[in-house]
Parts: sequence; C-alpha cells; structure tokens
Amino acid sequence: MTRAPHGSRHLFVVTAVITGVAAFFYLTMTTGSTATLVEGRIFYFGHYFDWLITTPLLLLDLAPLALPNWRRNLGPIAGLIALDVSMILTGLLAGKSTSEFARDLAVREQRGAGGAPVPRLHAPVRLAAQSQPGQSIFAL
Repeated sequence: MTRAPHGSRHLFVVTAVITGVAAFFYLTMTTGSTATLVEGRIFYFGHYFDWLITTPLLLLDLAPLALPNWRRNLGPIAGLIALDVSMILTGLLAGKSTSEFARDLAVREQRGAGGAPVPRLHAPVRLAAQSQPGQSIFAL
C-alpha cells in the first residue's frame, strides 16, 4: 500500500483527515451554510468548527514528530489541546456576542488562555525532546 514505516502510517491518515475537514468547512463557508448575520455583519462560524476539529488533530499529528516517546508526555500534550480548544471556543463566543461586555470578557479570557500557561507547558515538552538526542527531527 505505502512505503511508509508501519508505525507512522497513522500520521498520513490524520493529515488527510485534517485536509478533508478543512476543505469541507471552507466549502460550507463559500456556500454560506455556516454563516450568519450578527449586528449587521456576516459571521462565519464555520471557521471555528473547522478549527475545533483540525487544530487538535494538528497537535496530535506533530506530537509524535517532536517527541518520539510522546506517550510519556500525554499530560502536556493534553494541556496544549485543552488550551487550544479553550481559545477557539472563547473566540467563537466573542465573535457571536452582541454585547460589548461579553465580547471584551471573551477576548480577555482568550488572551489569558493562550498566553499564561503556555510557557509552563512548553518547558516539560522541550526537556523531554532534548533528553532523547538524535531521535527528534527538530533542532531545539
């Protein structure tokens, strides 16, 4: 079927799913199926549904490349995915909101979710990757 090593074939499937999901949602946005009017502007909520599916898959796709023993680092990887989903959902709430207060609150939450915890999660992932020299494809 393919000449890829047996252990890495799932990466190709995940990449194909990411592309297929993105293509589907961009088609729905083009046809207007995932768009609505919010305060006189068109709000494409299909972007957020696309990102809710594809960005966690991208993180899962990149984790085995950056961390050969990624199963030992499931906590930091799950934390990154949770932060990613949190930022997307607060962005959706901010975009869909009609009140200035709710929009400002969602934007502040989104900035807090994306900015503060990332350095705490980055350090364990980086140390785990550095502890296995020659196995990672990325130069840290």
